[in-house]
Amino acid sequence: MNIGFFTATYYPTPDGVSHYLRDLKAALEKKGHSVHVFSLNGDRKEANVHVPYSVPFPAYPQYSVPIFPIPFHIFSLAKKAGLDIIHIHDPFMGSLGYRVSRQMGIPAVATFHTDFVRMKDSLNIPMKGLLFDMTWRYTIFLYRRCSTVLAPSRKTVRFLIDSGLTRVTELPLFVDDDVYRCEKRIVGDAFRVQFIGRITRDKGVFNILRIASLLKNNKDIKFVISGTGPDEERLVKNIRDQGLTETVEFTGYVSPEGKIDLLKRASVFLYPAVADTFGISVWGFLL
Repeated sequence: MNIGFFTATYYPTPDGVSHYLRDLKAALEKKGHSVHVFSLNGDRKEANVHVPYSVPFPAYPQYSVPIFPIPFHIFSLAKKAGLDIIHIHDPFMGSLGYRVSRQMGIPAVATFHTDFVRMKDSLNIPMKGLLFDMTWRYTIFLYRRCSTVLAPSRKTVRFLIDSGLTRVTELPLFVDDDVYRCEKRIVGDAFRVQFIGRITRDKGVFNILRIASLLKNNKDIKFVISGTGPDEERLVKNIRDQGLTETVEFTGYVSPEGKIDLLKRASVFLYPAVADTFGISVWGFLL
């Protein structure tokens, strides 16, 4: 099968969806399928990854916006790729994917990865309330036209149905258990509470600091926060200002290999995100 992924983010962008799609693409290719990725960012050197001319999004530099509102070059490439099915991963590039599916007469399915509305507190942009409300309404409008919408949990299925969708299918996320299986845990002196994810308000990292502040007199508990994002400077400042430097460690971005090592050392994995439907890092710790 010839599959087209339409997504706003792709590897090596440091977020869960981009890494997940890279792994999913590789797994499908091993089974003999062909996967074309049409994304606003990604590694152009990777086979069948198509990225339009884009610039960093000022409010969130790790993501990009296209220079031209409609990337006609990508639209043309998608039509020439001989796709059998379109897989939409967000409403932004997903709009282009849906248009391709209509033009080619092929089905479009979508995966609901993130509740974008819950991300609005993480961005400082004008009229964000109106902007996020319009984005959500458009998301439902677009996804209602797909053959089905895939959701990673029963709770997300119920949420989408309550929001007006009718064709929703529960499909858990895929992970490579050979990579993430942490059978040999590394036990240290301290009880380690680990977080891995984007450093933004919607990920709940500042709630972790509130917990750490309540427990800062217990030197046997160590909080480790790993990731990158627009709130890094604020996080580091809060750690310092709240006197948490002895019990909270911020590692910054970690490689996939470093992530596995952190999961092996963790006593507890804490993931208080409010916008994610099911963080891929959670699966990594459970295996």
